Amino acid sequence: QAHNALAPIRLALHDIEGARADAQEAFRLAQDADSLPLQLAAKLIESLAEEEAGRVLARDRAQDQARQLAARIDPSVAASAAAVNPASGSAVWFNTQAQIVQELADLHLSARNYAAAQRYAERALKLARQDTDDDAVAVATISLGMAKLGLRQAAPGEQLVNEGLAALEKQDRKVRLLEQLN
Repeated sequence: QAHNALAPIRLALHDIEGARADAQEAFRLAQDADSLPLQLAAKLIESLAEEEAGRVLARDRAQDQARQLAARIDPSVAASAAAVNPASGSAVWFNTQAQIVQELADLHLSARNYAAAQRYAERALKLARQDTDDDAVAVATISLGMAKLGLRQAAPGEQLVNEGLAALEKQDRKVRLLEQLN
């Protein structure tokens, strides 16, 4: 799990080979533990590292393996992923590429690397929409808004943040703490 958590940080720091190595080691360990969700997370992260390195064939191979793993995961395990706190070290963390890309957007926001954060947030938003995941769409929308605010695009940034917060509230999610933090 630590390798799966470290790999996106390495990607954010432009250590592509380190991220790839962590993802591959995470996959090997997840195979030894017979954990399909962790294998899936590792392959998704590996595909992003391969893409960043410009290795299209390796990216496609990792994405194909991820799709095969996703098809083998019990739907009840996948459905429970949304209720899990990633900080608790759950085996169902990072079920989708959208979640990994969102994590990269968040890491870049934390580092105040707003251009990269915008790029990853836009990608996370696109992937979340493809997955029809309303929570992920809302979070990616907020991240995109925060990135735009960081890039001094105040009006569109504020509009996106408010749009994301409104979407979460519409789903009866509590957003007061999130508003206070930002």
